[in-house]
Amino acid sequence: MTIKEETLYSNIETVNSKQLAVLKKHFPQCFDKSGNFIQEKMLEVVNANEVELSKESYTLNWLGKSYARLLTNLPPKTLINEDVAHNQLEQNKDSKNLLIKGDNLEVLKHMVNAYSEKVKMIYIDPPYNTGSGDFVYHDDRKFTKEQLSELAGVDLEEAERILEFTDKGSSSHSAWLTFMYPRLYIAKELLKEDGAIFISIDDNEVSQLKLICDEIFGEANFVSNIVWQKKYSPQNDATYLSDMHDHILLYAKSKSTWRPIPLPRTEKQNAAYKNPDKDPRGSWKSTDSTCNKSKSERPNLFYPITRPDGKVILPLESRVWRYSREVHEQKQTDDRVWWGKNGLNDVPAYKSFLSEVKDGRVPTTIWSYQDAGHNQEAKRELNELIKESPFSTPKPTKLIKLASSISVKPN
Repeated sequence: MTIKEETLYSNIETVNSKQLAVLKKHFPQCFDKSGNFIQEKMLEVVNANEVELSKESYTLNWLGKSYARLLTNLPPKTLINEDVAHNQLEQNKDSKNLLIKGDNLEVLKHMVNAYSEKVKMIYIDPPYNTGSGDFVYHDDRKFTKEQLSELAGVDLEEAERILEFTDKGSSSHSAWLTFMYPRLYIAKELLKEDGAIFISIDDNEVSQLKLICDEIFGEANFVSNIVWQKKYSPQNDATYLSDMHDHILLYAKSKSTWRPIPLPRTEKQNAAYKNPDKDPRGSWKSTDSTCNKSKSERPNLFYPITRPDGKVILPLESRVWRYSREVHEQKQTDDRVWWGKNGLNDVPAYKSFLSEVKDGRVPTTIWSYQDAGHNQEAKRELNELIKESPFSTPKPTKLIKLASSISVKPN
């Protein structure tokens, strides 16, 4: 399918129209008969639920933010037309995939009508804005400064400054944030309640991206900043430090409903389990019986235990036992306390059985190139599909598969 231009400046929504529509849907009592929002009514609702209120706020602001919010609310100015010739080819006639060619913001606006709150996982690889020409803001929506002033709710001077960087093209932080805001906002609308979004970025914009995502997705829905090792060998000609990683910011649509899917256990992990005492419950590995708490912090965890030979053992005052006396005695009764092969270790360990370990491993915040691939691998993969690929920083399929595997269960 291809996108063709239809309109430029018609049926334009206001900057806050979508947000107000959400409020009207869920809190109709907070609006008068003319559709005006009544702040005091909303405060009554909030106070009734005993929500703690604060007048303090922390937000990211930039030149063009009001314009970015306007772009978020504007309807698409294009139509989607079917590529009949392509679809009628023999190899395409039974395809269940949808390929749309066009500006990604326009595409997202078309998609949100059909796929709102239906997408389980999104991965995006936006321009990094390194300052080396990889990002220049382009905007073909044309407004006069008077129109923009009225629609975005800014004064004429600010409207003129916004139009200056949108007309001439810019790679400033403000231009990049103006580009990202509507795309991220609409991406959020696509996500299911238990969905998640992964966003690749480097050091140049990661700080700004974190703040803008906190605003769009909610700071409480931030899951992690994943560090991906994108290279397998350092650059010895680097001026300062060899750049070996990228960031992947992970946000849930709702952290209360999203949980990562455990990754398969590796042979190396399972190899750590042995059975030196031929325990009938099978292989196990030892775990620490102490914790990083002091006697003054956890006095109930400072108590004597008795070794099999009768010696009384106390933990260090700076590092007490992990479990209460009752739990330890239960583990002792259940033959889960290990004093070493000769039974004379000064500190015991607890048995953790492989058969009782949950089926999978918790994903970590560091993704090595062995697990998630690297840049050179991505280029090789792409060159096999596209001769002399124009993409300078493609992402390996391993990376996308890893992100998908902790977000989407296979059918």
